[in-house]
Amino acid sequence: FAARHDMKYGICMNTGTEANRISMRSAGLKPGQEVIIPSYNWISPITSVTTCGGDPVVIDIDPDTHLMDLTLLEAALSDKTAGVVSMHYTGRIVPPEPILEFCKKHNLFYVEDCAQAHGGRWKGKAVGSFGDAAAFSFQASKILTAGEGGFVGSNNPEIANRAHAMVDNNRQKPWFTEEIRFPEVTNSRMSEFLAALLSSQLTRLDEEQVIRQKNARLLHDFMSEIPDIGSLEPVQDETTPAYWKFVITLGEPLAGISKDVFLRALMAEGIPAEPGHVPVHIHPRTTLSRDNWILVSRQEGRGAKSLPVVEHLATRVHVWLPHGILLGSEKDMEDIATDVRKVRDGMLGVNNKESTELAKTTRQVWYESAEV
Repeated sequence: FAARHDMKYGICMNTGTEANRISMRSAGLKPGQEVIIPSYNWISPITSVTTCGGDPVVIDIDPDTHLMDLTLLEAALSDKTAGVVSMHYTGRIVPPEPILEFCKKHNLFYVEDCAQAHGGRWKGKAVGSFGDAAAFSFQASKILTAGEGGFVGSNNPEIANRAHAMVDNNRQKPWFTEEIRFPEVTNSRMSEFLAALLSSQLTRLDEEQVIRQKNARLLHDFMSEIPDIGSLEPVQDETTPAYWKFVITLGEPLAGISKDVFLRALMAEGIPAEPGHVPVHIHPRTTLSRDNWILVSRQEGRGAKSLPVVEHLATRVHVWLPHGILLGSEKDMEDIATDVRKVRDGMLGVNNKESTELAKTTRQVWYESAEV
């Protein structure tokens, strides 16, 4: 798996959450330091910062790319900053060059969270190989999965050795050139059974990736033909998108009624659509861990009270389709587009009044996703 992602070293572990924690600690994060990280994220990368004794500096997303806003890096910086964690969200790749330049300028570590981007490539180079370390997840929803599992990759032997020690109770491997000890002695090893399951899937990764990209291209084209509907295209220079999720975007006429009504109607048509993640700075599970969080937005800079871009896009605009859909046939893609058009036409046409009334009483699906 490391070789597939252009990395020399790979360490397996029991969860993607541990991969987040161990990648940051191995890269040099110490208690009292800060880590710059995007809010459009699953909770574990950010809570892993706090588990290490650090403070998350949570930045908004870019209104154009819908990925972490790289124009906010300088505003997020302080004398406590230790590093940056990028999130290749839904399998779309964050441009690494601005982060690498920023980290080099300020002597910071760079960790890529690749949990959702198995097999992705940027300008022909694999995700995970740009930063000092990379964290992957093999949780049940991921492209490669064993139900649970995690992986830290790196091209830096010192970081890899630290990760080995952290995964295995501070055991000193025969090839270590110096003693490595961490105060938190943990056993985070992956079982051999899970590794066997993942190894069998790895042989199909590239083949299935070709199918996902082909069908995603069809869906992009189909969505572009439906008024008030769009989709998140690959980022420029993204040579191999991972497509963990295919993201549909709702235009204002639909978003203005209710993303929740759209989702429920699409699911009623048999499409396993998803609301997407709740931004971590308003996620109900992070309520008790936010005391030292620092928010950064374009409008307010460091110390912001809200992150308006991600709050708007996540709650009103984004609708996800899982990667398994993209392994279907061309006819399946046509059927998805037909159902999306049907729901759109209904909400803005004959069912407009019903949709508007339903929106007043329907619980927000995107918030319920916090418990999925």
